[in-house]
Formats: sequence, structure tokens, C-alpha cells
Amino acid sequence: RLRAVSFLRTDVEKQVRLQVEQAWRDLDVAAKNLATARQAVDQARENHRLSELQFKEGLIPIADLLDARSLLTEAETRLLEARYGLLAAKARLDRAVGNNPVEAEQ
Repeated sequence: RLRAVSFLRTDVEKQVRLQVEQAWRDLDVAAKNLATARQAVDQARENHRLSELQFKEGLIPIADLLDARSLLTEAETRLLEARYGLLAAKARLDRAVGNNPVEAEQ
């Protein structure tokens, strides 16, 4: 019976260690996704700014300006999703290591 309890404890420790390692990897990926999304927003903003200037000068049609705006909106949406992904990854890591973020705030 003692051997079974010891085996179970070792198995649980291994599972917890794997969960923590996976949570760290997920957090790393989420942080990289956020950085990529920020760059995409910066590029889309610049593209939109240039498109506005070109439209004002009569160099591009309104459809091109609207496309640039649409691309900016899509990039901003992906940025929000990446921020949420990072927060979710942080929460999973907290849970994996046994932290309760609600108790920490009180």
C-alpha cells in the first residue's frame, strides 16, 4: 500500500511538472504572438496613413483607402486577441504553479 501511494505521488509530481513546463511554453508563444501582433498594427497604421495621404492627393481610389482601413481593423482585432491569449496563458501558468490570482489581489 505504501508503495502504491509513493508511486501515485511520483506520478502526480510528474504531471504537475509537465503542466508547469507546458504553461511556460504557452506563455512564451503568447508573448511572441503579442509582439508580432503589435508589429502588424504598426505596419497597418503606417499603411493606412499613407493611403489617406494618397487618397487626398487623388492617387488611389476610395476602395484602396477602405481596404487599408479594413486591414488596420483586422490587425487591431488580432492584437486584442493576442493580449487575451497572453492573459489566459498567464492564468494557466498561475494555476499550474498553484497561485490563486484572486487571493493575491486581496
